[in-house]
Amino acid sequence: MDVRYELRRRLRPALLPLICVCGIAYFIFHAVQGDHGVATFVRLDQENAALAQTYEMRLSEREALETRVAGLRPNSLDLDLLEERARALLGLAHPRDRLIYTE
Repeated sequence: MDVRYELRRRLRPALLPLICVCGIAYFIFHAVQGDHGVATFVRLDQENAALAQTYEMRLSEREALETRVAGLRPNSLDLDLLEERARALLGLAHPRDRLIYTE
């Protein structure tokens, strides 16, 4: 009986600091690894950078396509572009062109 009383008497002052340390450890862990933690922030930042790079690439492709389409409009027809598209789609060739067929 005396041992249990002595053990309880010595552990009682350490109980509150132990609970506080466990609470602090819990919050630190979730601040780093949680759904809104630092690790998630870093991962989302990397995804954002990758998506921004993809967006810039797609934007430049779109601008190139818009330039090609503008060359085919009736009010600003680019004859070289028209000839290129006719050759590609219809299989047409100029009489002086040399054609090399490959498989």
